[in-house]
Amino acid sequence: MVHAHMIMVHELHFVFTEYELFTLLMKTASPYYVRISRATVKADCWTCYEVEKKRLNGLLKTVDRISITTDMWKSGQKIQYMVLTAHFVDSNWNLQKRDLNFIDVPPLHSGVFVYDALYKFLQDWVIEGKLCLISVDNASYNDAAVRMLKDSLSFHKRLSLNGKLFHVRCCAHILNLLVHDGLSKIEDVIDNVRESVKHIIASTMHLTMFNASYKYLPSDEDWVRVEDVCYFLALFNDITNIILDPRSKMKLIDFSFYVIYFEEEAPRQIRIVHHTTNVGTSMENDVQESGVNNASTTSRIGKGNVMNGRRSFETVGNVKSKLDIDLEEGVFICNENYGDFDALEWWKNSTIFMLKFNIHEHK
Repeated sequence: MVHAHMIMVHELHFVFTEYELFTLLMKTASPYYVRISRATVKADCWTCYEVEKKRLNGLLKTVDRISITTDMWKSGQKIQYMVLTAHFVDSNWNLQKRDLNFIDVPPLHSGVFVYDALYKFLQDWVIEGKLCLISVDNASYNDAAVRMLKDSLSFHKRLSLNGKLFHVRCCAHILNLLVHDGLSKIEDVIDNVRESVKHIIASTMHLTMFNASYKYLPSDEDWVRVEDVCYFLALFNDITNIILDPRSKMKLIDFSFYVIYFEEEAPRQIRIVHHTTNVGTSMENDVQESGVNNASTTSRIGKGNVMNGRRSFETVGNVKSKLDIDLEEGVFICNENYGDFDALEWWKNSTIFMLKFNIHEHK
């Protein structure tokens, strides 16, 4: 089966094993080599798929909650496929990501078509009862498909929190829009920077003449504008996935939002985040009833003033739920090399946070 793995890993054509030079190469290595036909390669690739599918099925049986994402891929033959990807945490506290299926999508497709295909494959993998949330591209047909899927699963009462968090908008798409909107303000500066770099790396002569051509670079004002945008994007990245980080929790949110937003807007944004934690309290109750026992993901904290600012906060008291108790406890202060901190490993070694682990596994 090694040849089948080679064909799939390197995305080669099945006819590759019939090439004369490949056959000559193999016969040089082993005179007893017998040429493998394309039909045999195709059959062996299918056998490998069935073996891996069976193995993955066994892994999915040990998981209680699975999140699904979809994305559109285009093959070399200009055929569009919707790839169905599962995200889950295994019993060893490792975040796993597996491509389950490729759905051949015709040029004109509707929400009904996408819904039928999604539900069919969820049933095929026997995970329709484990689905936690789904994230799709921001398209009208996807919205229709998700609505139908949510109604179908809600009818059988298979969704956490009655499906309140079932449909998660594609954060990558939203973030992409935000970044493009921000970068459009300095589009002319970016073009100047790109042209400057192209000029420098065009030849070794340009590299040696760099000092003499500094006057063609953007002005000091342009560099300041670029620096300001990069600083904003860094702050945006710092506040992503940090609420459940033991070194920051809600403290970094309270600090960084006043850095990112205007003073009158920051309190409103913070209230939105606090409202989300209230949803987590409801999830906590679901977890306690179901008694789920599995695991999570690695979170990294950003650098700079945001990371340093969280050290000045005091612990807040008077809490209600266990999730609130943890979020309002003092933050965990790690060593200076915080870039390598693994929040998942910290949870794994802290027995007092098993409930939070259960909640995160449900996510």
